[in-house]
Amino acid sequence: MKKLTTNLKYFAIALMVLTLTFSYYLYSFIASEQYTNIIVLATVFGISVFAIGFYFGYSDKEVNTRIDLGFNYHLFTYIIVNGIGIIWLFSVLGFTNVNIKMAGSQLLFWGIGLFVHYLFSRRSIKGYDRDTIFK
Repeated sequence: MKKLTTNLKYFAIALMVLTLTFSYYLYSFIASEQYTNIIVLATVFGISVFAIGFYFGYSDKEVNTRIDLGFNYHLFTYIIVNGIGIIWLFSVLGFTNVNIKMAGSQLLFWGIGLFVHYLFSRRSIKGYDRDTIFK
């Protein structure tokens, strides 16, 4: 990450607020066994994260630079959502083998996706494949 843009900062703040709100309601729904509300909440959370990422990403003034803004937004989402989620998981439910496995599998699978995104972002110039540009 070479540059932290203004829109990326606003995205991070909005994502923190959204994730804290999601975590609070998620664990309250889990405690009261309202499983239908969990599905609705997770769907609304996913759509909301996509919407704020789409808004801040496409309105970012640094869109025509060499840095891959998509990867930066993906990295920030990974760090913020997993960081808050893991802290909330262990503070509410405590340290157990099940919770550690849940947190580890979430970090692993999303981390693999992030690593693949990193590899593709290093392979391209401003979103264009090198082979297409230099043929």
